[in-house]
Amino acid sequence: MDLAKLKAMFFTFEGRLNRWAYFKSCIILFLLNVAINLLAVAIFGSNTAKGSVLGNMLVGVWQFASWCAGITLMTRRLHDLNKSGWLQLIFIVPTFIALAAFITMVIGIGLGNASIGIVGGGLIVVAGLLAIAFQLWVLFKKGTEGPNDYGSDPLAPLD
Repeated sequence: MDLAKLKAMFFTFEGRLNRWAYFKSCIILFLLNVAINLLAVAIFGSNTAKGSVLGNMLVGVWQFASWCAGITLMTRRLHDLNKSGWLQLIFIVPTFIALAAFITMVIGIGLGNASIGIVGGGLIVVAGLLAIAFQLWVLFKKGTEGPNDYGSDPLAPLD
């Protein structure tokens, strides 16, 4: 695979991505993540604080590139749903809920108040369910038929 195809597959915000192409691209990205991490551990040793600084840096660079690729994939999938890629910022809401819940849980445990800790744990579960629901909606919602604001239908028959 040449660099132009790789860029078109993972590093562009332009166009639309249907459900199957999105799913395949996410699986490829996941498998590449697993392979890179296993390779880094095999070459540089444990991927912990005691591991190689070079190995951790290379894995960090890869993880950043992978994160960027995930954002572009989600953006193009949202484009297929005729939604702005900015909609994925909805993930900030569950993240802040989880952060607030974690703080609440730690305060509750620190004060010896189990009920506050339980509320914090429950909020973490709610945040996780919100994130999962959004991911499932993006994955399974049928894209817009025909052209939309973001381009032509990726499933339209070629003339």
